[in-house]
Amino acid sequence: MTFSSFIYKPNPKKIKEDKMSLLYLAGIILLLVLVFIFFLRGLLVLGLFGAIAGGLIKLKIEEIKKKGANRFGSLPSTFTLGSEAILVGSNEFKTEVMTDLRIEADDFAGGPGGDILSSSAGTENFIDFSYQGEGHSYQFVVKKQSDLKLISQIYDEIKKKERVA
Repeated sequence: MTFSSFIYKPNPKKIKEDKMSLLYLAGIILLLVLVFIFFLRGLLVLGLFGAIAGGLIKLKIEEIKKKGANRFGSLPSTFTLGSEAILVGSNEFKTEVMTDLRIEADDFAGGPGGDILSSSAGTENFIDFSYQGEGHSYQFVVKKQSDLKLISQIYDEIKKKERVA
């Protein structure tokens, strides 16, 4: 029983750039509302709502283009979780030698995101462990909700072996 995916490495610069685009959109909407209030009063309400809708549609299209794990970071190496070993790129970590294993996996691609209209890229999953006295911590991608159950089963199997030893 194994789970295969990719290690995810966030890029804080990309996250900051995305938040700036929301600020720009809010400024454009505010400007349109002020123009409407001071100059257009009356029949051009439809024009204002059209402009706002156009701005929101453009923002949604941009979000769709950037969708996925690569939106805010990179996928530098493969990740395989098994009951016997964990593979990160070309590095193999035997589970019988590792200590302090902790897996936090409850996010999957397409699941509920942080915003009202967004969905998750499945990148908020973490694994931490010590191997031969050295600490290791990784963030990884989960594509399907069913993979969360598989990860939990593998983790339980590793913990059972740990108790027996």
